Amino acid sequence: MVAYVSHGVLSGGAVARVEGSELLELVITDSIGAPAAVADAKKIRHLTIAPLLGEAIKRIADESSVSSFSTKPQAPARASARLAILAYARAAVRPCGPLSRSDAGISAAAPPCAFGRGRGRGRQTDDDIILAQRLADAAGEAIRPFFRSRFERETKPDASPVTEADRASEAAMRAILARERPQDGIIGEEYGREREDAERVWVLDPIDGTRAFVAGRPLFGTLIALVEADRPVLGVIDQPIARDRWIGAAGRPTILNGRPAQVRSCSRIGAAHIATTSPAAFPAGDLACFERASAAAGDTLWGGDCHNYGLVASGHLDAVIESGLKLYDFAALIPVVEGAGGRMTDWQGRPLDARSPGQVIAAGDERLIEQVAALLNG
Repeated sequence: MVAYVSHGVLSGGAVARVEGSELLELVITDSIGAPAAVADAKKIRHLTIAPLLGEAIKRIADESSVSSFSTKPQAPARASARLAILAYARAAVRPCGPLSRSDAGISAAAPPCAFGRGRGRGRQTDDDIILAQRLADAAGEAIRPFFRSRFERETKPDASPVTEADRASEAAMRAILARERPQDGIIGEEYGREREDAERVWVLDPIDGTRAFVAGRPLFGTLIALVEADRPVLGVIDQPIARDRWIGAAGRPTILNGRPAQVRSCSRIGAAHIATTSPAAFPAGDLACFERASAAAGDTLWGGDCHNYGLVASGHLDAVIESGLKLYDFAALIPVVEGAGGRMTDWQGRPLDARSPGQVIAAGDERLIEQVAALLNG
């Protein structure tokens, strides 16, 4: 019987394929969990692994045909997480791009890595995180050729724009899910709902901030969420031009480009830097509510779409206030902000879920939530 052992997918690690006591193959992941190299264990005689991989992989090496084992200091972080390979095997190592689940040595029978404590509910495996990143990779590959190029665009019934890039991006993600997670549901902005009553539902916004995309401004993003029991438990904000990627998952710290993201402390609205996308985005009556909060804040920035929430998670903004959002607009943001130490609620201070009406507060310091909610509600 072939077994699969995974370790440290969010911080750099490896997936090993083992049969009996023999290590058959080692798939090495970089600091965002993407497969970075594959080693044929039968040709490995010396295995070198960064210390953060810990005893799990060492035990595999000790019990397998690998003849020696050593560690090396962790390489310094790079701007590109894909360069930060934290484990490697000397001899017969071939680099690789995005892999299928079978190529990566992970199957449906792979044992899950349960999440620790956190606001999110449900059960994830490292496989879910790898899949979410593959969805983001596919979306980015579909979007980049259109950016600042000629493309067709239309206006939807709600007056929002849609482009070839939106549709190509969502279609690319749906194709992967149809092939690899046919039992899961999908809710997408451009192609609607499939199996929305499934136990696990992927929520996709291929380009959040289409107006920014059309204008050639790299402040839009692809949003990918996994929802269980109406609660988002995994979220990705991906900016495919700047190649910034926030990954949030229940019970784990939010990661930006392979490094932990952390909100900043700001307990007073008068000192807070807040943001929202556009005054035109507020439904009738809600703009006046926002203006009360804006008048009390230290500074207000306009524009940014989903990128603003990543900036809250990274400690550059203190709060975002918006209204009129759909599930695909906010589901992915919750695990990202909360995994970085922040909090997201509706305008009454209640936790967000799939049934929330779309009035959203995101705050890096949860002490701001009560102050903002009081101002919004007059």
